Amino acid sequence: MARFRIYLMALLSGVFLSSTGFARNKAFASIVKTETYQDIIEKAFALSLQKDRAQALTLLNNAQRIESKRNPKASRELAHAFEKIATSFFSDKAQQLFELGVSMRSTDPQLALSKMNEALKLEPENLLILWGVLRIQIQNNDCNSALAQAKKILENNPDLEETRLLISQAAVCAGQFETYLQQKALWDEKHSHLLRHWRMLELEYLFKTADFSKGLTQSLAQQKLDPVFPESFYWAWKFQFELKQAPEVQGAKYVNLCKSLSVRQAREYLPEPQLCRRSLEVETFLKKSNNTNL
Repeated sequence: MARFRIYLMALLSGVFLSSTGFARNKAFASIVKTETYQDIIEKAFALSLQKDRAQALTLLNNAQRIESKRNPKASRELAHAFEKIATSFFSDKAQQLFELGVSMRSTDPQLALSKMNEALKLEPENLLILWGVLRIQIQNNDCNSALAQAKKILENNPDLEETRLLISQAAVCAGQFETYLQQKALWDEKHSHLLRHWRMLELEYLFKTADFSKGLTQSLAQQKLDPVFPESFYWAWKFQFELKQAPEVQGAKYVNLCKSLSVRQAREYLPEPQLCRRSLEVETFLKKSNNTNL
């Protein structure tokens, strides 16, 4: 009888301990399940302060992929946090190399690319540097390489507009128009912060597909909306030349705008890979036409 009592007490004790453990596990699971996307964003910024960008971005990217299927607002906020952390510099040296690359982009693209790649070695997850590298590749007509790398960025990171634009720019540069049209169909014009650059890309596409009349109409319309941005004047010059119209005024305006381009404007127009890169082409034409002073 005494043995039976001992056995019964041990059995009940085991049940109690088991139920207590179950309760603890349930409580822990509840805590895990109630972690919000705001908590994840807070954790990511805390990790970024510790300069652990890789872990912060992985945390945000995983959460964003989950939320994109059920909570658009959370998905957007996670993507915004991702972009902010991914484009911040963690070292002065990397930022200096990046800025040096930007300043050399128009005068010495090869050296600019070398400086960008040096910066990328210091901060391999920095999207600002990655985007800079791709722009110089497009500028150097290394279009297929830029397109492949831009697609890889999109596969491994949230869907950011600048990455989409770079894929599209590289695709048009490479003559892969189907890829461009696919990307264009996904572009949300109403919420774009890169509108002028999408429109310049469309002008390049229209030129390469020989739709000169439509291209001229759109380039002239863009000039009214953005009268100090040089590239719409370049494309108007190209379209007028192909249409056998007098393109000298458009060409001269393009050259003059490029010559007067301020540092602030050059920074604002950074997403344009070929910004003022065609000045020599237009100046040569104007000299032959004796219209350099237009």
